[in-house]
Amino acid sequence: MALIDGIIGFISPKMQAKRTQYRLLNSVLEDQARKYNAATSGRRTDSWTAGGTSQNAENEVALEKLRARSRDLARNNPYGRRAVKAIGTNTIGAGIRPKVQEKFKGSEAIFSAVWEDWAESKECDFDGIHNFYGLQRLAMRTVAESGEALVRKRKTGKYGLQLQVVEGDFIDSSRTFNLADGGYIIQGVEFNNKGKKVAYWMFEQHPGDTFMIMPVSKRIPISEFAHIYFVERPGQVRGLPFGTSSMMRLFDFDEYEDAQLMRQKVAACFAAFVTSSGDGMPVGSKQVDQAGRVEPGIIEYLAPGQSVTFGNPPAAEGYDVYTKTIMRGIAMGYDTSYEVLTGDYSNVNFSSGRMGWIEFHRSVQEWQSQMMIPMFCDTTTEWFINNLTILGKLDSPIKLSWTPPRREMIDPVKEITAMSEAVRNGFKSWPEAIREMGYDPDQVLAEIEAMNKKWDAAGVKLDCDGRIDAMAKIQKALKGDSTAK
Repeated sequence: MALIDGIIGFISPKMQAKRTQYRLLNSVLEDQARKYNAATSGRRTDSWTAGGTSQNAENEVALEKLRARSRDLARNNPYGRRAVKAIGTNTIGAGIRPKVQEKFKGSEAIFSAVWEDWAESKECDFDGIHNFYGLQRLAMRTVAESGEALVRKRKTGKYGLQLQVVEGDFIDSSRTFNLADGGYIIQGVEFNNKGKKVAYWMFEQHPGDTFMIMPVSKRIPISEFAHIYFVERPGQVRGLPFGTSSMMRLFDFDEYEDAQLMRQKVAACFAAFVTSSGDGMPVGSKQVDQAGRVEPGIIEYLAPGQSVTFGNPPAAEGYDVYTKTIMRGIAMGYDTSYEVLTGDYSNVNFSSGRMGWIEFHRSVQEWQSQMMIPMFCDTTTEWFINNLTILGKLDSPIKLSWTPPRREMIDPVKEITAMSEAVRNGFKSWPEAIREMGYDPDQVLAEIEAMNKKWDAAGVKLDCDGRIDAMAKIQKALKGDSTAK
């Protein structure tokens, strides 16, 4: 190719230049065809700055400020507060409740009695405020607002264990360096030379307290804590506030609302304007002063040459449409629905409301199953069960399963009918349907059995007793009644 170009260039330099130009153009086109559009460089992507750093490197420079700003929005912005509260309330509700697994049923009665004494009272809380389910809600709300929460094991109380929920600020984020033995510390979390998490570097008091001048952190083994945060990338060490991607938009919208309100207030302050052609009374005269009064039924006589023009405050055109658009984006950033965030159900019917609720409920289920149950519930109850075994209150450790709070139905008549049909046709089991409603199937069955015995003993027959209808159908069938099904 170089020889041919050389010959052509000797004969016609102009032709050689065109060949080179077209060759470069074809190379660029082929190169562009092999790329993703979002990875190309040019006018459209010049302002797009994206790094290839790890999640921990990104968190290191941003976590403290994101946490502070998220808390500020939760304190001062009604939508920020609503998002955090809704996430905590819907994820925990009345509590994620334990149930002894089937193979450990022999220890169920003993465990239930001790659990009620410890978890259903303030005995489990080191600060003496909440029961176990209140601690769940506090931890979940802290995670949503601040990105993470820690539950510290306190070896005290009647059962030698109490739980203390603390904020992620207690971890000394300034500690990030390599250790001499091959281990390392990332944002206050220590790993051994095999990359296994082994300890936290913790402050004894909150570093944001006014009396903390030079806080000093100390090393505490990982076994003393349950660290709760939502993992979004592999290797992530610290958690981020849930609304991180919406915080800037929410802050801007807050300022926009204030500006709109101030605009209307200023415009409304100027009720009327008195103008003069120059022949009227001088400013400050009695007649002009009287024109400054505005009250119902007033009749005012102006001086010759004077006129009054009433103010016309500007309309906030498109405000409602713009607000809804912004709120939908903010709701998505918090993984909630627009209706949950704003409380606006003006354009919701059963189908759209149910679809929005189901989508939000998927996020709730993810927070429950991937974060709160394995990180909070399993870890803390393992501490408790081990303590019971050591104290001799249990013969051997047991395992628990967890039942999340029931999902509220949008239209109980339609939803229960659909659920009943699914059970009758074998698409789901009766225990599965009961668990979806947030109840323990064994407990419900025991209650039904107990009530049936009481009704039979009392000679009471109620419409809710399905046995009556079933018996009537059997009797009809025995008599040859074709209507019995």
